[in-house]
Amino acid sequence: MGELHALVMGASGSAGWALVDELLKGYGDFGSVSALVNRPLTLEVAGWTPSADCSLQIISAVDLTRAGDDWCHRVDNISKISHIFNAAFKQEDDPAEEFRVNREMIANFSQALNAHCPRLEMFVQCAGARYYQRQCTPDIEEPLQAPFREHMIERASPEVRSGVVYYAVRTALQEACASKDWSFCEIVPDAIISFAPSGSTCATQILSATWLATYAAKEGKGARVAYPGTDVSYRAKFNGVSGRTLAREMIWAGMQPKETAGGQVFNVADSNTPSTMSELFPRLAAYFGLEAGGPPADMASIEMPSAYVERHGRVLDAMGVQRAAIWKAPWLDVYGTMYTYDRHISLDKVREAGFVEERDPLEGWLEVFDRMKAARMLP
Repeated sequence: MGELHALVMGASGSAGWALVDELLKGYGDFGSVSALVNRPLTLEVAGWTPSADCSLQIISAVDLTRAGDDWCHRVDNISKISHIFNAAFKQEDDPAEEFRVNREMIANFSQALNAHCPRLEMFVQCAGARYYQRQCTPDIEEPLQAPFREHMIERASPEVRSGVVYYAVRTALQEACASKDWSFCEIVPDAIISFAPSGSTCATQILSATWLATYAAKEGKGARVAYPGTDVSYRAKFNGVSGRTLAREMIWAGMQPKETAGGQVFNVADSNTPSTMSELFPRLAAYFGLEAGGPPADMASIEMPSAYVERHGRVLDAMGVQRAAIWKAPWLDVYGTMYTYDRHISLDKVREAGFVEERDPLEGWLEVFDRMKAARMLP
């Protein structure tokens, strides 16, 4: 059993779940994992498998928005924690409130870890592509052009920075590790394609699976299903990341401080070659026995995924399916319409640093679907 001890924040979400899963499978050679979650979570529901080589402790009901370190006393051997992987994020409808809450979460947590984790070496933060995408809105005079590279983060104006929470989190981490023996880095994904046992606020893959399964059950196998978006978005380039690849790059980054420390930023994706939904959607529909159509000529002619599931989801209930919770499902409907530009990210920097794993982007989607089936979230 290795001596390294990992603490995963936000362990029940799409990124956090994959982090714990890969750590327990031996990626990174950790001997113990502490998984922090806000909502109740059992090992059975999570579906993780501890081993003789890597132990697991799940610490539930941890509210990092509140100051204090009461939760620290529930973490076994907290003084031996060597690495922290942060996948915690609190979504708020009000951008200013989201900015404030997430910055306070990091500040509260950092104060606790500086008091209780004397062996801490690296803090790996899961950020997001809003770093780039908020510099592509119509009001930006010179929007970024893909592929997005890490140095472009620094191009953002003060106005953009004030609306992107990752800048606030970055500042909080810089302040927390100043004059300390630990450092941090950030990993930047676009769409995260991963399993979430307790549901998720922003999980396009889980909504897509639930919608396509509902559609197949209601309309019948072989039915033709239109892509719920515009032709421009259907053909826009992007490169998402599976939970496995994201987790492995975050763990790799934590284990390679000479290459990653000092607040460095690294993009992450399954492949440096971008994909489009015009390539992926037919293959996703086929998993459910459906024939994929392209985008409709008139968006008003189709029912969007969240509305369709709301109206017909009972067909899955009747099949004994325990539908996944998707708290912002209507918000996710805009995925097929809002991206009117190429938004793929470059992996050149992380490849040069030494992380070289690549995989077919479709594999991550199908892994999620298979795991949802195993969890009875799909028929």
